[in-house]
Amino acid sequence: MNFKLKAHNALLYQEQQVYSDFLDSFDAHYTDFKSHNIIVHIASNQAPDMIFIAALLKRSHVHLAKKKSFVVVASEWSINDFPNELVVVPTTLEAEDLIEMDEMQRDLGF
Repeated sequence: MNFKLKAHNALLYQEQQVYSDFLDSFDAHYTDFKSHNIIVHIASNQAPDMIFIAALLKRSHVHLAKKKSFVVVASEWSINDFPNELVVVPTTLEAEDLIEMDEMQRDLGF
């Protein structure tokens, strides 16, 4: 996993062929970006995997409890591959827009 901190967001790139490698790396580096909103980029050449999606959802719940956003960018996957509780968009720009709206709502107390 590669990650880049950008303003209030952490951009995480899932590039490993093995999902467990990404999840292990995510957990190992979580302290580096836990105070940021998280955008997880799923590699376009990866096939949907329900165990991986469930693991992302679990991490999303933990991160959302800290009043931070968690968005998955999956341009090649169908939105139907994900549970409704997980925020999924096709592009980084949409992820950043959603996070900006989330931050405004948190600032207003919603």
